[in-house]
Amino acid sequence: MRRLLLIPATVLTLLTLAACGKDGTGGPGDSGAPGQPDEVTIQGVRWSVDSVTVDGTTIPAPDSANVFLRKHDRLEGNYGCNSFGADVELKGDVLVMKGSESTAMGCAADVSRFEAAMQSTLAGRVSIEMSADRKTATLTQNATGAKKGGTLVLSRDAGASKIIPFTGTTWTVNALVTGETAASLPAGTEGIAQLVFTRDGTVRGKLGCNSFTASMKRSRGTINIGPLASTKMLCEGDRNKVEQHLLKVLTGTISYEVRSHGLTLRGPAGTGLTAAAP
Repeated sequence: MRRLLLIPATVLTLLTLAACGKDGTGGPGDSGAPGQPDEVTIQGVRWSVDSVTVDGTTIPAPDSANVFLRKHDRLEGNYGCNSFGADVELKGDVLVMKGSESTAMGCAADVSRFEAAMQSTLAGRVSIEMSADRKTATLTQNATGAKKGGTLVLSRDAGASKIIPFTGTTWTVNALVTGETAASLPAGTEGIAQLVFTRDGTVRGKLGCNSFTASMKRSRGTINIGPLASTKMLCEGDRNKVEQHLLKVLTGTISYEVRSHGLTLRGPAGTGLTAAAP
């Protein structure tokens, strides 16, 4: 089981994809392509990261690397292994970081190399240049002195163009949180534990071994979960560890937060979990 700390990321600058290109195309009243609506920002659309170039070396991005502008001043996504959230400020076609946080999970060597390059590029001030058709974007670090800034290339993720709803989505648990420490699921238990929150005020799913259902009442940022009714299968080993952890989380009033395609739940005494949408 890998372990990670949920810690603030180093100072980063992350993107709000909202500006016209350097040649002046794509501004208000100029959609950049016939028949397409003017898009000042890409709010509510996830963008895949294609590559990062630092010091003349281009590194292809892992499939999971993405960025997502949830609000005008809030960016979220994944560096390739670790997820992040950032408060941002857009000044014309330059993005400025105001505050961020990131997980710090141990990753494969090649992915770690990409993550380091992406983080170093998204630092300080970053210029944003959109393509005329709004399907790609290039982010260039505004480096000082003789140093040349890195470049990040993005493309619109057509398969994930909408905000994932909290209710009705099957959330698959991918990490267990205790205090400020999170751990990936034990080998062999990945993809088993799932949660579905419904509009009619129930939550159901799989705990790791047994299936369950419970009533719930949701308010802004919190959920109150009633007593769980579950099957009575005997659970052993790592599946039982996952199930016991989820039972601690899904008790009483818990906090929740949806970021991009991820969900975080926090139960009593800091016990929590993270989950991902399909």
